[in-house]
Amino acid sequence: MDQNITADQVATTYSCEASNADETADKLEVTTKRDATAPEISLVVGPADGGSYYFGFVPASPTCEASDASSGLDDVCSVTGYATTVSTHTVTASAIDVTGNINSDSATYEVLAWTLKDFYQPVDLNGIWNVIKGDLHCQKQCRSF
Repeated sequence: MDQNITADQVATTYSCEASNADETADKLEVTTKRDATAPEISLVVGPADGGSYYFGFVPASPTCEASDASSGLDDVCSVTGYATTVSTHTVTASAIDVTGNINSDSATYEVLAWTLKDFYQPVDLNGIWNVIKGDLHCQKQCRSF
């Protein structure tokens, strides 16, 4: 009887028998497994997908976790694309299993530049030259510290 393997399975042994016109039978055993499912993978900590962070306050580089129930991982998972420069970045975690199935997880985040918005009186920020007179008494006290 024909055997079609259409789902992932661990190593399984199948027996078969073949006979010829003289009714001489040969027995044969075949062991096979199937793994068509990519490994499970996820980013751990790091910048959140869709997150925005000011320069200097970007979370640390993420790590990743991966597993493969059928054939096992070919190598540890790896993370690429992490940066803290002002721009939009995408970090990607990748893993491959022993049979060559690949999976990845990613997160896109933005690093924002600092923006000076306003100063309060007596300082202006619109092309105005601010002049402040210092009190001589204050200057003497300030120097004594």
